[in-house]
Amino acid sequence: KNTTAEKIILKLRVSDHRRTEIVFDLKKAEIRFDRNHADDWSKGIARGPLNLMNKDCLDIHIYSDKISVELFSNEYQNNFSCNIYNVEEGQKNYIVAEGGVAEIDTLEKWDLENVMQ
Repeated sequence: KNTTAEKIILKLRVSDHRRTEIVFDLKKAEIRFDRNHADDWSKGIARGPLNLMNKDCLDIHIYSDKISVELFSNEYQNNFSCNIYNVEEGQKNYIVAEGGVAEIDTLEKWDLENVMQ
């Protein structure tokens, strides 16, 4: 509710030549999942509506492993699941606010345990 940004951009799996971008366009009420620079195989931009009516916050859940990124938002009403074959080392993640500031209430991260023996 205190965010003034027009867009919040999640830049995932960023390396020197690769990135996956998820754009929450608050002005257009749209989510865009852009894989055009994710790897040498994945292409395209998936789009979906972003329901912000009468909401005080936007909930976002991202699950990621070596070859996939899954995004859930709006209390799991929106879902994007994409294979991304970017296994480069040294990847980073960023949150960018465009056209204002973004207030983040809670940010949590969990690691997966290695189940291979």
